[in-house]
Amino acid sequence: MKTNYLKKAMKWASMGVLSFSLLTSMNVSDCGISITKPAANTYKVMADTVKKVEFKYDEAYIFLEGMAVVKIGKKYGFIDKDGNEIVKPQYDGANGFREGRAMVIKGNKYGFIDKSGKEVVEPKYDYASGFSEGLAMVCKGEKWGYINKEGKEVIKIKYDAPFYSEFADDHGGDFSEGRALMRKGKKWCYIDKKGKEIIKLDDAGSTFSENRAWISEGENEDFYSILIDKSGTKIIKTKYEKAYGFSEGMAVVGKLLDVPAGPWYDCGYIDKSGKVIVKLKYGDAKSFSEGRAAVRKGVLWGYIDKTGKEVVKPQYAETYDFSEGRAVVLTGREGESGIEKDDKYGYIDKSGKEVIGFKYDLADGFSEGRAAVKKGKKWGYIDINGNEVVEFKYDEAWRFTEGRAAVKKGKKWGYIDKDGNGIGE
Repeated sequence: MKTNYLKKAMKWASMGVLSFSLLTSMNVSDCGISITKPAANTYKVMADTVKKVEFKYDEAYIFLEGMAVVKIGKKYGFIDKDGNEIVKPQYDGANGFREGRAMVIKGNKYGFIDKSGKEVVEPKYDYASGFSEGLAMVCKGEKWGYINKEGKEVIKIKYDAPFYSEFADDHGGDFSEGRALMRKGKKWCYIDKKGKEIIKLDDAGSTFSENRAWISEGENEDFYSILIDKSGTKIIKTKYEKAYGFSEGMAVVGKLLDVPAGPWYDCGYIDKSGKVIVKLKYGDAKSFSEGRAAVRKGVLWGYIDKTGKEVVKPQYAETYDFSEGRAVVLTGREGESGIEKDDKYGYIDKSGKEVIGFKYDLADGFSEGRAAVKKGKKWGYIDINGNEVVEFKYDEAWRFTEGRAAVKKGKKWGYIDKDGNGIGE
C-alpha cells in the first residue's frame, strides 16, 4: 500500500513542476478574422536585434517567485531571471518555489531550500508537497502530517495517505482556505492549521474553494452530493453525480442520465447558496473564467455568461479557458460518426468574435500578453492582437511567467524575454 501511495504522490510532485506546462496532449492548452501578415523583413530585424539564446539546459521550467528549476545532466538546480546560477545543480528532483520554499530531493528523500539555496528542511521525508498557507504536507513511512517553513512538525505525522479518493478532486492534503482534507483508515476529516479536526466525514470531500466544498454521502441510488461551508454546515443535499469546485461564484453540477454507453450527464451551474442559475441541459460544462464558461451541446462547444446566456453558440470542437480576454478554440462540425475536427487553432474574444485567425497547429492561452503557438514543427509567440512577435524556430515552448519563457532547440533548453531576447549571456 505504501508503494502505491508514494507512486501517486510522486506523480503529483512531478506535476508540481509541470503544472504550468505549455501543452500536454490537449489538456493543458488553454478563431478567426484574418490578421495582417508580418512584413517580409520582420524576422530579419529580429535576428539583428535579439540577444542570442544560450541553450545549455537538459530541462527548464517556468519562473516562480523569481527562480526557475533547471536540469544539467542528471541534477537539478535553480537560476534567477538574469540566468545567474543561484543553486548549483545537485539535487535528484526539485519543484518550483512556493511561499519562499522549494521542495528538493536527495536520493529518495524530500526536503526544502530557501532562495539562497540553504537547506532549511533537511531531506529526510519520504514525500513532501509544496507549501500552502504556510504549511507543507510530509510523509514518514506510511503516515502523513505537516511542517512549517522552519521544518517544525506542527501537525503530528499520524494520518493515512490523503491522495486520490473518488471524490477528492485535486491536491488532497494541501491547505486551502484554512482547511485540509486528511484520512484516518476508512474515515476522512477536514483539519485546521492547528491540527484540530473540524469536520469528520465517512467518505472523502473536495478541496475548499470560495468557502465551499463538496462531500459525499451514501452509495449507488442513495448517493448524495452535499455542499458544505468551512464550519461543516450543510448548504444543500442533492443527488448530483457530478460537482466541481466554485469559480467566480458558480459551480458545475450534473445529473447522471439513464442511457446506455455512458456515463452521460445533464450539466448546469449553481451559486453558493445551492440555487440553480443555469439549468441542467448541457452535455458537459467547464468552470467559469473571466465571466465565461464553456458548455457542450451534442458534440460542439460554445460559451455562456453568468446569466446562462449563450454568448458564443456551440460550434467548436475544442474550447479552453479565457485568459487575458482571449480563448483558444478549434473549429469542427458534427459528422455521421461524431465530431469532425479541423486541424487549425485560433482565438476568440468574450463576445465570440474570432480575433486571431485559424492557422496554428497548436496554441496555448495568453499569459503576460504572449501566447505560444505552433506552425508546422516549430513554436513561436504572438501578442494579444495576433502579431507574431517571436520567430517560429523552437521545438518546444512554455508560457511566459515573470517576463520569461523556457524554449527548446534541438535537445537543449534556454530562456527568452517577451521580445525574444536570450537571457544568461
